[in-house]
Amino acid sequence: SPSVVLRNLLQQYPSGGQFFLEALQNADDTGRAGKFCALLDLRRHKTSTLREPVAARAQLQNEAIIFYDDAGFKARDWRSLQFMCDSEKRQSPHEAGVFGMGSRSFFHITDVLQVLSRSKLSALDPDDILETGHFGEQLDFTRDAWLDEFPDEGAPFRGVFGCDMRSDFRGTIIRASLRSEE
Repeated sequence: SPSVVLRNLLQQYPSGGQFFLEALQNADDTGRAGKFCALLDLRRHKTSTLREPVAARAQLQNEAIIFYDDAGFKARDWRSLQFMCDSEKRQSPHEAGVFGMGSRSFFHITDVLQVLSRSKLSALDPDDILETGHFGEQLDFTRDAWLDEFPDEGAPFRGVFGCDMRSDFRGTIIRASLRSEE
């Protein structure tokens, strides 16, 4: 299962602030990023309009560490995020995430990693707490109507680095909701 694979990877991967370095390295690896920012987001967002399971999705509305770069994801970047151990970019030394391990370090601090780039919002969910039946989900917020029905789900991204959750976003936002002690 993705959860077991991830747990084994994290035992070999350093905890602490390694995810900061990985986010910076991923931005640098694109060769297109001219700007990189890290943000500690202490906001808590409303939870009145969330999809099921509401309790799990409410955790994504909490405080987070957010990384931004101004290089958007390519189709290959999205595909590589979906595979826990076998990044297809290992053969391409100039691609973001060349070793396929960087994004895994975020799971030291979060249960679900959210990635927004261009028109897509992806939730990487190895423990399936969002109950999608697979390793997370990917939605097109410019075309899919889910955001009209569940506007609170877009709130953590709205206004962050110019994101409006209505039009294509120029860049990439990685959002790691911090685990609560509850």
